[in-house]
Amino acid sequence: TLPPTVVQKVVQSHMRDVKRCRERASGGAAIEGKLLLAITVDDRGAVTNAVATTSTVPAELSQCVAALARAWTFPPPDGGGNVVVNYPFTFSTKE
Repeated sequence: TLPPTVVQKVVQSHMRDVKRCRERASGGAAIEGKLLLAITVDDRGAVTNAVATTSTVPAELSQCVAALARAWTFPPPDGGGNVVVNYPFTFSTKE
């Protein structure tokens, strides 16, 4: 397993890049919605897959965030093996 606090720390360290994805996808327009990303982390902490499982945002934004996540590194999961982390992103005009 990967503790939620560890997952949160890794994701938060990449939020600037996520915001850049949003800016590119929006073209200056407001984007609101949710994205649930399934991130597969191997026993070394490398991301082997990241895919949007649910999304109410433009496909370009979902694809950009998934591509970013594939390059992230997590600590090795407790107990070894692969772990799938489902991480929700919420985009609102209040950001």
